[in-house]
Amino acid sequence: MASLFKKISGIIKGYFKKELRSSLLWFLLTLLFGLLQSWLVFEESVILQNVNFKDALDELILSGALLFFSTAIIASLTIDYFLLRQANFPKRETGSHFVLFPAIILILSVSIFILIHRKSINEIDYEVVRAMQFGILTATGVYAIYVKMKLLRFDQQNKESE
Repeated sequence: MASLFKKISGIIKGYFKKELRSSLLWFLLTLLFGLLQSWLVFEESVILQNVNFKDALDELILSGALLFFSTAIIASLTIDYFLLRQANFPKRETGSHFVLFPAIILILSVSIFILIHRKSINEIDYEVVRAMQFGILTATGVYAIYVKMKLLRFDQQNKESE
């Protein structure tokens, strides 16, 4: 019995690692290519124009690029679910995974973007805006990796049952 448990445990750990690696790779490549234009503008500001790193980062944050990126990632995962996987994915997870969390990220992103662009530069608290945007980006990353892992696991289970 103990050896069976160890064997099953090893399979689960190996399977989880594969899904985690695939999900992390997906997110990192999406981060790289999804923000490529922003990375190039950021690099050009810091290296070629000798702009202070913090000032270039503030400019990137005030542009709203991170908010739009987060919104695009959330929308991508949600649309993927609703168009391709809705009939097969467990219903109990649909509300929190593909309605509630995307709605929260969208509302926060739009609210912060409106706040940034309605106030004058002197009225904006960069530290708060920066923390909120990196918080949204981090939450988006964790969400995207988690949902991708779930979708990969679910797809693998469906392939094995066919």
